[in-house]
Amino acid sequence: MSNENSRPANQTDNSTIKGNIPAVDMFPDCSKVSIKELFAKPEMQEAARRYINIPKVVIVKKLKNPFENKETKTITQKVEVMSGTTIEDAVSHELTLLDTTLDPVAAVNKKYRIIDYTFTLTADMSTGKFSGYAAKGLKLMVTRLEEVKGGGK
Repeated sequence: MSNENSRPANQTDNSTIKGNIPAVDMFPDCSKVSIKELFAKPEMQEAARRYINIPKVVIVKKLKNPFENKETKTITQKVEVMSGTTIEDAVSHELTLLDTTLDPVAAVNKKYRIIDYTFTLTADMSTGKFSGYAAKGLKLMVTRLEEVKGGGK
């Protein structure tokens, strides 16, 4: 059965135009798709943003020292934050800064506005090594944030 109807409207199948036969199908079969690669697509990120609540402003509670991956040259830093307006609606979150860092001492108890972020799958490291992706929960990768000066929200 053809999957023509499942293609986005802006994508065409050139196999019938002028007798061309595509060498590789643009869309893999569902059993061969990489969930990690699929979820990284901008369209999937945008769809997820509509259904996942991300706080606009957070208060930094704890930071780990930045880590630089020697192979990819990316720098990550894990941050524990709180959000909410009262003690009743306070929520604790963990996020990861990507290629941006905060001072592990100076940033504590300061407010930051999350400007740009993406979601990634959370690796299951319960055995001490990678054993797939967690069935529940996503990792929030913050690529840009700014300190909130004064009492701003």
